[in-house]
Amino acid sequence: MNEDIRKKAADALHLFIGNDKDFRDGQYEAIEATLTNKRTLVVQRTGWGKSMVYFICTKILRDEGRGATLIVSPLLSLMDNQIQAAENSIFHCDCKREKAVLLAHLNLFAYHFIVKQIIR
Repeated sequence: MNEDIRKKAADALHLFIGNDKDFRDGQYEAIEATLTNKRTLVVQRTGWGKSMVYFICTKILRDEGRGATLIVSPLLSLMDNQIQAAENSIFHCDCKREKAVLLAHLNLFAYHFIVKQIIR
């Protein structure tokens, strides 16, 4: 376990959802794997906290001066939930702009939510 990543991840988790919260089984492992450039696939039920995994990864990377996170979501039914979670975090999320505007301004946002249809 990488103690530096663990502390940063726990700090971000507490910032987002409260000091009394802890990671669910597998969440921290997914965060560490992602941040150490390991191929990572997380398959969990709806509501498990997959969004929190990439919110925390993005926060840590942004704090290190890295760029934006592009989130490709094929599940439109979950998109509103994910957008609300992003808006409730400290990051700005703009999901209603057209593709050209979004691509022209990628460096301004921490998160970008798109659906597979917009990529075509």
